[in-house]
Amino acid sequence: MTYQNPVVKPTHWGYRGWWLAVGGIEWCLPVEEHGLNEYRPWSATVSGASITVSDHEDRTGLDVAVTISLDAAHSYVTIQPRVTNSTGSPQKIQFWLNAMLALNRNRTTDSTRLLLPSSQVTLHSTGQDGLPEPGSKLDWPVFRGRDLSRYANWRGYLGFFASPAAGGDWAGVYDTSNDQASCACFRQEWRAASNSLAAKELTRPRGPTTAARTWNCGAVAPTFWDDTTIQPARRLAGPSAGIP
Repeated sequence: MTYQNPVVKPTHWGYRGWWLAVGGIEWCLPVEEHGLNEYRPWSATVSGASITVSDHEDRTGLDVAVTISLDAAHSYVTIQPRVTNSTGSPQKIQFWLNAMLALNRNRTTDSTRLLLPSSQVTLHSTGQDGLPEPGSKLDWPVFRGRDLSRYANWRGYLGFFASPAAGGDWAGVYDTSNDQASCACFRQEWRAASNSLAAKELTRPRGPTTAARTWNCGAVAPTFWDDTTIQPARRLAGPSAGIP
């Protein structure tokens, strides 16, 4: 269900001006989009049906750990992130859980639908004609007569955030051609004001690129233009669940 890139090759996305679009799920901090730690080898420990991945962020001194768990009573994966400030000063942070989904033979097809409990989104960036500037509000799912929840109606990449007024606690992607879907649900005490859904062209070794879903969710800030501050000796923690 997650995209697996056959080639590890930088794209032009991300805070640094490059990003290794490997696939799977990445934990992005301390800045917007893909952060600065997604390319690093994180530590991992296993306990029963849970695995915890962790890393120390050099620029801010923050420690991050994410526990991914299965249990016999439910048919979903539970993801519990924790970011700890052990420094002596407040630290500004963005933290995004970024799952790259490609629900049909490692591709995003024209049968893909994006599902949000929202009537409005905020545009992050786009390569499509006919859409307003970043930061603008768009009616969702139909904007100027075009149903943007249908990937077949896209004419280039598109990234957006759910409206803070929506108050929803889930977001989903569904490929109707093979009846494959993924949904992320959030507990309100962890979920920030928005989720983000996007599609980007991820690099292939030669020839045309392949489109894969980049799905940012479970953020601690409403958009990439906002930060959250963690005070000294405090931990930002909370559960979210991705449901296949």
